[in-house]
Amino acid sequence: MANCSVSIQRLLSVFTDHRENIRSLALRKLICARNENRGSSEVRIFQVPKIDFKAKCHFALINWKRVGCSEPPLFMNVPFKEIVAMLKVRKKEEWSKYPCRTQAVERCIRLMSEASESVYGEEKRHGFILNRKQSRILIKQYNTKKDYNL
Repeated sequence: MANCSVSIQRLLSVFTDHRENIRSLALRKLICARNENRGSSEVRIFQVPKIDFKAKCHFALINWKRVGCSEPPLFMNVPFKEIVAMLKVRKKEEWSKYPCRTQAVERCIRLMSEASESVYGEEKRHGFILNRKQSRILIKQYNTKKDYNL
């Protein structure tokens, strides 16, 4: 749950909300982040935000004042006018050209694809994934031929 509640990921999800007032809140956060971090070369310290489990809306899951503003890397090279236009149109096709998955999610997608290619059936696929994860825990990395104990 903590990985998907990172403020940048949360902000990206809010941009595609069906309610216009929520999308405008996301736009204001983006404006704040662009103005605050413009020209800054300082390294941000990652902190997992606390989750409000009583929140009625996904925008309220984290306290935005406490988390602070940081622009999603996805939008750094996108002109502001284009972002505003995409928010007004709110077509899924517009957002689908921008990948917003983390590296860990991409790894899981790859593992699922490998499992689907190798075995048939939900139980076997699940077993394949568990075995692969266990194998990676036991055998971190093979650097040379001498690491293979045959």
